[in-house]
Amino acid sequence: MFLKNKQRGQGMTEYIIILVLIAAAGIAAFKIFGGTMQTTLGGVAEELAGTDSNTALAQGKTQAAAVVSEGAALEGMGDYDSGNR
Repeated sequence: MFLKNKQRGQGMTEYIIILVLIAAAGIAAFKIFGGTMQTTLGGVAEELAGTDSNTALAQGKTQAAAVVSEGAALEGMGDYDSGNR
């Protein structure tokens, strides 16, 4: 009986670890793309409301391009601490 409870606890622990990893990935993605998502969804909401949202959608595209170029920048271990100052 002790072995059965131990195995059940192991399964629950693995499940919790997977949930934590998924949550961390979601938080990281929102931190990186948060501004772009917020601007784009705001533009879509304005369009659904019947107002013109070309400015908001263009700003979202600009932010997305900035994120892509920032992500494409080659960084090595020498640049590791540059963003923490």
